[in-house]
Amino acid sequence: VTTRSPVAERGNESETVGLERHGHVLQKVRRRELVSKADFAKAMRDAGCDEVDEVDLALLETNGHITIILKKAQR
Repeated sequence: VTTRSPVAERGNESETVGLERHGHVLQKVRRRELVSKADFAKAMRDAGCDEVDEVDLALLETNGHITIILKKAQR
């Protein structure tokens, strides 16, 4: 179907999704993407931060991995 329909092909492509921006978790997006609070907290711990205020950006990658980018003062 995707080879014949550009609309279906676009709908099938995965994109990176922002879960947090400038210290604010995007709760609706997190829930829509089925990312639990525990998974988000683990990604933060793995990045070396304890508080969401330390996070500049959190991205849900196409492979399901959560990438945490810390604010510059925290690096």
